[in-house]
Amino acid sequence: MTTKNLIFSAILVTLSCYESVGMFADLYIRVSTEEQRQYGYSQRYQMEVLRFYCNTNLLEIGRVVYEECSARNFNRPEWNKLFFLYKSKKLLTPRILLFTKWDRFSRNTGDAYFMINQLSSLGIKAMAVEQPLDLSIPETKMMMAFYLAVPEVENERRGINIRQGLYRGSREGRYMGKPPIGYKSKVNAAGIKTIEPVQPYAHLIKIAFEELAEGVHNTSEVYRYIVTLGFDKSESCLRDALRNPTYCGKVHVVGMAECQLSYAQGLHQPIITVAIFDKAQQNMDRRRVYPRRTIANSNLPMRGQLICPSCKRILTGSGSKGRHKVYYYYHCLSSCGKRFNVDLVHKDFLRFLQSLTPNRYFADRYIATFNFFTSKSLNEDLVQQTILQNRITEQEAKITKAQSLLLSETIDPVEYKSLKQDCRQKIEVLEELIANSISDINRKNNLIIEKRDFIHHIDQLYQLLPTKEKKEFIALLFPYGLTLTPSCFIVESISPSLQVIYREKSHLGHLTSLHDHPANDSVQIDQLYEPPFIKQLIAEIMTNYTFITSKQAIDIARYFRKIINFSTLQVMEHSLE
Repeated sequence: MTTKNLIFSAILVTLSCYESVGMFADLYIRVSTEEQRQYGYSQRYQMEVLRFYCNTNLLEIGRVVYEECSARNFNRPEWNKLFFLYKSKKLLTPRILLFTKWDRFSRNTGDAYFMINQLSSLGIKAMAVEQPLDLSIPETKMMMAFYLAVPEVENERRGINIRQGLYRGSREGRYMGKPPIGYKSKVNAAGIKTIEPVQPYAHLIKIAFEELAEGVHNTSEVYRYIVTLGFDKSESCLRDALRNPTYCGKVHVVGMAECQLSYAQGLHQPIITVAIFDKAQQNMDRRRVYPRRTIANSNLPMRGQLICPSCKRILTGSGSKGRHKVYYYYHCLSSCGKRFNVDLVHKDFLRFLQSLTPNRYFADRYIATFNFFTSKSLNEDLVQQTILQNRITEQEAKITKAQSLLLSETIDPVEYKSLKQDCRQKIEVLEELIANSISDINRKNNLIIEKRDFIHHIDQLYQLLPTKEKKEFIALLFPYGLTLTPSCFIVESISPSLQVIYREKSHLGHLTSLHDHPANDSVQIDQLYEPPFIKQLIAEIMTNYTFITSKQAIDIARYFRKIINFSTLQVMEHSLE
């Protein structure tokens, strides 16, 4: 017997069970995924069967609902809209809700019975045209239980099979699921699906891990840095990535709750080493438990960077109201009770900054770097001047053309005079803009010549900076904090990378013992997302100072750029005055 005959027989049985002629019928057509809707035949088949049923039984079709959602529960977008109309009495009742089979309605027995009762109380009959039942007969409820239980069992069995497959695949080292940022899916020569690094994200994630493993910057600071290198995802995306062991070659074993093994060695290529990953996790956890104070206070710029010499806790700071003014102190919150007068600490720090004089080699490198970046701003002004000059040439060309038209008597003298006057006014405005631009360039040039010497007078730059930038500058010098003692402000206290700048080459042999993270020396300069000038600078520093690591050379280049940014900020503020 053909499918069509079976459907027709089922319809005849249903007709004998229901007196539904003249009722409205809502058609509920469901598939599980959008892919099934686009490329499958299920929706068209369901629609054909339901329309045939309505035509045969003289039912008037009401609403047609297309659903693309799983039937594990009734939390479905289109179903919620339809059920809301039922509950609000916006549709005429009684009416019939039609679907082809009971698994199109639900794959959860408990939810299905509850919803059928809800619909019945609203005057709506739920009917499956290919699995007809007369619910007025008690024995048919046994058949309904069978129709509803079979798809639920199928769902649970399918879920068990999927979990077993995920478990076996991940246990063998295959990454199961959507690739994390920095990876893409591929099929290897053996036909096994795996993942492989994809640039530039893989390199940026590697930089983020290495920066965090260094223990100098927190996650937010690392995020802001890699954004400057081209990272265009959110900070929460980076935080999730930094907690993912996939990047060090591990795969999370999924799918079996009773499994004791949590991670397996993956088949994919790792981006970082296990040591860097573990160190990054330690630093993230440590900063979560002992966060540094970052609230900016103009009277306490060093708060959060100083360490108590007694208990090794980070010093905070606050003001104490005296008879005539407020006295500020850096102090410890522990029972040791240590506190330090802010004015004395700041005076010692400024004297220390005055003593910081770069050796000649790095002073010349800084001046070259400063000229490279500031020339970009001046070039933009020069380009703008060229554009303005071209517009003046265009207006003069219009005047010349108008003269030709006047001589050929194509336009009258009055029209020529009006056109010429309009062009002259535009030329005057453009000439004034060019004069202002030239004046701005000259003023900027003078300021740049003055400010580019800040590398020799770092104390002057520090005093000009706002509080937030002062805190950033202090963090550059003392990335691991500074234990506050009477003789703490010395060159040996600053970052090992920056000590190279402020000491003669013959006095730097001790730096070979200060490499806290030798694994980070694997940085490839050609893979850095920096201008060619900066890459050349890093390579040149490593050539002249062979005992320092590539990571330290990169830190020096970043220090130069930060000082240039601070100096440029001062130039722009003065140019706007």
